[in-house]
Amino acid sequence: MKKIGFGISILLFALVLHVCSSGLEAITLALGVVGFLFSFLGFLEK
Repeated sequence: MKKIGFGISILLFALVLHVCSSGLEAITLALGVVGFLFSFLGFLEK
């Protein structure tokens, strides 16, 4: 359950970063992928 929450928080942070700044698409994409992986692994672990 902790991994799912951590993944969702990373995804939300990537979304906020994308909205607030321009020119950081690569960093936002990387954070989004990491957050998705944590969420997916947390789901599979359960």
